[in-house]
Amino acid sequence: MKKSVPVINLKVNSFPVTLKRDTVIAESRLVCAGIGTVTSPASSSRNKCPQQLLDLLTLSYRDLDNQQTITVIQLIEEYHDVLATDDDMPGKTGIVHHKIITGDSQSIRQHPRRPPLAEREEAEKIITDKERQGITEPSSSHW
Repeated sequence: MKKSVPVINLKVNSFPVTLKRDTVIAESRLVCAGIGTVTSPASSSRNKCPQQLLDLLTLSYRDLDNQQTITVIQLIEEYHDVLATDDDMPGKTGIVHHKIITGDSQSIRQHPRRPPLAEREEAEKIITDKERQGITEPSSSHW
């Protein structure tokens, strides 16, 4: 069932745009069908999508059909407690450990390459955030 919805269009640039009457400018689709509602804070965390994950879903659902979208929502509902919902809470596991075996190889003597000037501030911010979160640590290796 298709219905028309009047839309107020906000122009965000100075380029002229002409829209003719009854022009389709967008399509909408149901994202969270059958999710249910939470009526009190004491309700179970099941039957709801965490808002941060729903925000990510709405950015990426364009390539999914309705059944795939519903399946993804059900997965988010079921596993929302193990999914990282923001940058300050990265997913971690203590199950997997790894070593990089270099054998008798010599380290290659190269000077570190700095990022381009325009990207340095962002790179430093990312490195600082990852160190603060315990994901990375400063290296003192000759590698």
